[in-house]
Amino acid sequence: ADHPALYGYYLFDEPSSVLFDPLGRISREIERRDPAHLPYINLFPTYAKVAQLGTPDYKDHLARFSRIVQPRLLSYDHYALLKSGISREHPALRRALSYLRRELPTRTYDAGVQLLLLKALDDQELLPWARELSELLVDWENSEERGSWGYPHGRSDLSNTQIAALGLWAGVHLGLKHDRSVWKRLVESTLERFQAPDDEVPWDGAGRTGNRLVAGFNYYTNGDGDPPTGSMTTGGLCVLAVGEDVLGKDLGGRLQRRVDEAQNLGLGWLAHHFSVETNPGTETGANHYYYLYGLERACVIAGKTHVGEHDWYREGARLLVDAQRENGRWAPTASLPGGAPPGMAY
Repeated sequence: ADHPALYGYYLFDEPSSVLFDPLGRISREIERRDPAHLPYINLFPTYAKVAQLGTPDYKDHLARFSRIVQPRLLSYDHYALLKSGISREHPALRRALSYLRRELPTRTYDAGVQLLLLKALDDQELLPWARELSELLVDWENSEERGSWGYPHGRSDLSNTQIAALGLWAGVHLGLKHDRSVWKRLVESTLERFQAPDDEVPWDGAGRTGNRLVAGFNYYTNGDGDPPTGSMTTGGLCVLAVGEDVLGKDLGGRLQRRVDEAQNLGLGWLAHHFSVETNPGTETGANHYYYLYGLERACVIAGKTHVGEHDWYREGARLLVDAQRENGRWAPTASLPGGAPPGMAY
């Protein structure tokens, strides 16, 4: 109980009302023994079914939970708020924004996705907040491996670099400006550090014979023994597409040719290994939803409707629609057992 990393005790996610009595007893016993730390229970979203709630409706479910468990904090799921078309003034969204604004993030991922949120809101009153987040990301650029990002401290990796690039790109679309050298370093670093060596594979598709060169992307700088994967290849292509979008003609002819070649090699790797059923290049399919998110971002920003002969959107959308469960969650994957909330966001 004295460890500085301990904030509270996670008890249960989305309990039916039949569990309120035992959860209430456990919660009160924890508070008696350790009043400084929070017992945490997360409730169903407001659109959960009666069979899940164990009560006639959500209002009764919440009333029973409050009366029996007597929690210090109310927490519940609600997914895809902005993309579902709800009002920007919806109370749930305003509360979420209020929570995020309490303090600045300390991780690259947090800053990047908050900037993506602000881009989706497109509210000029939030521009000072976006500027603070963008300045954090610029400050967190790795001082030894310029043009790449870590968590932010420690070793750089392509995943953090991708989210930093998307966050900075969101800031640009909100009207923020950064030194062009930041973007050039980002593109050059991704080309030099994260793309794997060329690999010769047979041509895919009808009417093609012989072999071609392809090259995926790695998680760590210069691969470090890890094979390229779908999630990292879409991540690398995403970074290059974002850099190209921001820099435009300022990319310069020489760097533009290098980007074109890297994109062709990367898209060739994706076409050769293409799948929406798993994360290509991984043994377990880990980071499946993250891969699908990267596929969408890379192709949309670069204006690609197909990867090889694959209609990536149609195939991916079909898989996601078929995999969604009645409660709004998605079927579990190797990296997200039970369809955890990060999968909903991706």
